[in-house]
Amino acid sequence: MQGGYGGGPSGWGGAQGAQGPPGAPAGYAAPGGAPGPAAGGSYEFTSEQDAKIARLGNVLVFSGILQIIWGLGQGTTSWVFGLGQWLYNAPISLALIIIGIMFCLTGASFKKIQSTQGNDIQHLMEAVGKLTAAGMIQIAGFIISMLLGAVILILIFVVGAIALVAS
Repeated sequence: MQGGYGGGPSGWGGAQGAQGPPGAPAGYAAPGGAPGPAAGGSYEFTSEQDAKIARLGNVLVFSGILQIIWGLGQGTTSWVFGLGQWLYNAPISLALIIIGIMFCLTGASFKKIQSTQGNDIQHLMEAVGKLTAAGMIQIAGFIISMLLGAVILILIFVVGAIALVAS
């Protein structure tokens, strides 16, 4: 009997008395006969799942490259609009560059899932950790930029008011 809770892939639960995942009832198998843990307690995604995860990896790498280019472009050209604009854009540009690098690393981790055997969960957790770090860097970069922008705006108004009063 293949799949369901009554049996599963050979060597994983079923009538032979082999154990499924820890804490699972006797005879447990993944629903639909989906691949379960391989020898050594590792997990392997199906080829269809591998393809989707690898596509996500490719999209993240491409997105990362675009963010690096955008961050470098913004950081190197915003000075044209004045020191205040450059100071406002510097944290955003830096965040974009770092996030771009993190996305490239995350994408590479996702792509490893398809190209390796026996380490799918480890690569998945590595990619999730990098993606979480990229999100935190993005949040910090935008908060710093907003605060710096507000300080610059206040300074411009204060300097303008002082200049107006002095004249």
